[in-house]
Amino acid sequence: MKPIVIVLIGFIALAGWTTFSRWHFMCKMLDRCAEIPMASDAERTKDLSLTADGKILLKDYEQFGFEANAAAPVFTENNKVFINAVEQYLTDNPKAQLRITGQLLASEKGIAAGIFENLGIARAAAIRDELVNRGLKNPIVLDYKINDDLMKPLSFEAVLNDIPDDYDAANQQFVFKNMNFSEIKFAYNSDVFNPNQAFNSYADSVKIYFTENPKKTLTVIGHTDVTGADTYNIGLGKRRAVSVRNYLMKTQGIDGKRIKTASKGEGEPAFKPADSEVNKAKNRRVNIKIE
Repeated sequence: MKPIVIVLIGFIALAGWTTFSRWHFMCKMLDRCAEIPMASDAERTKDLSLTADGKILLKDYEQFGFEANAAAPVFTENNKVFINAVEQYLTDNPKAQLRITGQLLASEKGIAAGIFENLGIARAAAIRDELVNRGLKNPIVLDYKINDDLMKPLSFEAVLNDIPDDYDAANQQFVFKNMNFSEIKFAYNSDVFNPNQAFNSYADSVKIYFTENPKKTLTVIGHTDVTGADTYNIGLGKRRAVSVRNYLMKTQGIDGKRIKTASKGEGEPAFKPADSEVNKAKNRRVNIKIE
């Protein structure tokens, strides 16, 4: 047998073994061979809607599409038409608040998503950013859910007449200067602060921003769930804010004089209904504002 043939046979055998080994490792050892349903351009269903108070305001639009482990949407022309319609509705209803809920897979938990808590929030934020960049003034709240697929990765709900009179349109929720951290997981009746990767990424950004903007200050606002008395929850929220302040001072070297603390107690739940166990956990959170 000629040497070149022997080499070719060996190469083919090696390639086959490499393919088999990778398949065995991914499928048998990591159990990652199952297909994860997600919407391709050809499979997107036209059942995306915008609801408000249980009523459908916009319907029959294409679902958004995301690749697994990615936060950037793959837009279709119909997606852009939907965003235009949402923008128009909110512009016509300046007292309406928008909630965008992003889905993530259980296998995507723990994947870094920049300064955002998880890929579900990051996916929702991508659409929020599109609307904010157009100059939309309505507040936009971001939420997330864990799902078995990404066939319907985003949902949209408007809440009418839900903006307080003193709302500052310049400080949208979940943008850099006004961030909610609802996955920090304050335990029930606890002020122990356990930062996650998203918070630490945010804190690093704050440190750089404060260096470049020496006159800026930061306010940490503590929140609680609806369990317990109002007066007690105000104190608990304050203690949570102080814990975050101490952490920023210790880890980022930020001057304590530039960090204020406040508490809203149970008074401003970001996730409703506020009495569900899932939303109680999310509402035990901190909100950080840069002013």
